[in-house]
Amino acid sequence: MNEKTKPIYNWSSPLLPGTIVCASYEDFEGIKRVGIFCILYDEQLDGSISEKRNVIACKVSSQVTLAADYSCMVSVQRNTFFDKPCMICTSKVRVLDKVKNVYKILGQLDSYTFARVVKTYIKFSNEVSRQLLDRI
Repeated sequence: MNEKTKPIYNWSSPLLPGTIVCASYEDFEGIKRVGIFCILYDEQLDGSISEKRNVIACKVSSQVTLAADYSCMVSVQRNTFFDKPCMICTSKVRVLDKVKNVYKILGQLDSYTFARVVKTYIKFSNEVSRQLLDRI
């Protein structure tokens, strides 16, 4: 992607679902890392929330050998901002601060891949709901 077509990141603008971003985060051992994430939700687009800085995003991984029921492969041909095969892990969800964590937009998923991500995330979300409701 050349510099003229590369999206510019402005934290005060909404991040649409399906946007692929680079963000810093802490792993489970508290070590600071940098990773790639797929935006699922932006508080800024939600009229019932007064806070506007957080997004919910799924981890993107290049470790395609770890593919599971709740992951989607991403076509590099359809999403040319990726430089190697990867997958979106819809069960690896994080809350990211748009000011402190997110620092760059890579691009927007193509509609076919985004639809697969949505369906896979809903499958995961339904399993979470099942487990929660089983405890009531």
